[in-house]
Amino acid sequence: MCATLPAKPYLSPIAKVAISYAREFRWSLFPCAWATKFPLRGSRGHLDATSDAEELRALFCQRPRLNVAVAAAASGLVILDIDVRSAGDETIGALERQHGPLPHTPRVLSGSGDGSTHFFFIDPGGVRFPAQLGPGIDVKHHGYTLLPPSRHRSGRRYRWDLGAHVRETPLAPCPDWIVACARKGTAVARVAVAAASESFLGVAFAA
Repeated sequence: MCATLPAKPYLSPIAKVAISYAREFRWSLFPCAWATKFPLRGSRGHLDATSDAEELRALFCQRPRLNVAVAAAASGLVILDIDVRSAGDETIGALERQHGPLPHTPRVLSGSGDGSTHFFFIDPGGVRFPAQLGPGIDVKHHGYTLLPPSRHRSGRRYRWDLGAHVRETPLAPCPDWIVACARKGTAVARVAVAAASESFLGVAFAA
């Protein structure tokens, strides 16, 4: 925390955004180091996450430039992280062919600039989600992810996808097939692994 706080402490643009997320959506947030996914040194990361505006003001007054992260479970969220570099697009394509398209829900485009995307869903509660659904698809539930307008190490910013901005798009419930697999403790990955390995990139890599 800051040693002293003036009557009207300066708030960086990222701090203002963090406070707006907390006030509008009651999300639990915390700062990360600029252009990284790492919590501030000496902090407890997502364990320090809060939706209290004054606590966020104190957390974000430490530095003028910080990234903002959301603690998923504490915010009532399940977030699918589709990593294109790890064939996540192939995996989700295979899963959607089997279970149907993911519902329309807020989406964040990663600052990596490679098309990687984060899908935000409502946490159904009482479910222990696997860390992964398959190659290139991480499930952020008891962890966290960065929010716009955080900066990626590439220099690009995370941003809400056009047509799927959180202020314009209602959060969809987590798809039933993902919840069912999590409750059964079964691996969704088997179909996904086969699909990814048989894709053009998978065959080329194997060759």
